[in-house]
Amino acid sequence: MAVQDAPSGTFVNTPGGFILNNHVPIGIIQSASPAVISGWAADLDTLGKPVKVEVVVDGKIASATTATASNVHTDLSIYPTLGNAYGFDVPTPTENFGTHVVTVYAVDTFDGAWQIIGSKSYTDQRPIGIVAGINKTGVVGFAFDPDNPADSIKILIAVDGQQSQTQYIANRPFPGVVGNHGFAMGDANYQGTQS
Repeated sequence: MAVQDAPSGTFVNTPGGFILNNHVPIGIIQSASPAVISGWAADLDTLGKPVKVEVVVDGKIASATTATASNVHTDLSIYPTLGNAYGFDVPTPTENFGTHVVTVYAVDTFDGAWQIIGSKSYTDQRPIGIVAGINKTGVVGFAFDPDNPADSIKILIAVDGQQSQTQYIANRPFPGVVGNHGFAMGDANYQGTQS
């Protein structure tokens, strides 16, 4: 039997001795954001079975996040021999602001070796906001995450360095701000700012 005719992941007897007909895993990173890393990965030697992926941020292999590429991604229909259940959607494993590089490895089902399937960069921007009015009974302002400008975010209030245990949602209209990103607690209003 010729090597190219042998089943993947099997040893083949050749004139030069036994060799392994092993394919390295394949895949791609489709998107990377501060929220999620998405893509697909498959091992041609074990089609029909999910493979593990390792997600590494900024080269820190020791803190890699392990996931299984088994989610259905309909865009995989362009690879009809694979099927659709090789997708991964991994929560981004860092909360640090700034630009980061994520690298995804697929783990070979035969020997456990990590095969790089791609790298992408993403930028996690700091939330933006202001305190527009404050008095002894309340505070008003706005806050939003420029990475997800359509979403409302949670805010915490601290007085003299003591953080409140209550979380508030910035989901109200605010003058001059597109979308509902305002917050108002207590009796403070947009005019008559006090310090």
